[in-house]
Amino acid sequence: MKIDIVEEFMALAKLNSPSRREAPVAAYLIARLRELGMEPLVDDSAPLTGSDTGNIVVRVPGNTAGPVILLGAHMDTVGPTEGMTPVLRDGVIYSNGETVLGADDKAGIAVILAALVELQAENAPHGDIEI
Repeated sequence: MKIDIVEEFMALAKLNSPSRREAPVAAYLIARLRELGMEPLVDDSAPLTGSDTGNIVVRVPGNTAGPVILLGAHMDTVGPTEGMTPVLRDGVIYSNGETVLGADDKAGIAVILAALVELQAENAPHGDIEI
């Protein structure tokens, strides 16, 4: 499996996810992680935070001895992102001018997904990874 990080980011950017309403991004991310053969867990923090989803946690077992690495990103964005349509122009991604781009932190999520795909594709040696 290969991943186009630009397409991945643009798909994420289209998902509206203001604070405490991150469920669309969570559902997308859970599906993508399962496609990679992972078993994401959703914690029970939603009632405590007033969110519509908990945190997503995944542990990728290492294939060699090494330090545990933590990769983290958040699913919410500042507004407005409702109706976000990312535009790719001359190799740069912009918002459509009606909303913010929402790159913080959907770009981070796209990078994490790309790293996981690359690790699997290359069978690169790594210790445990927690996301």
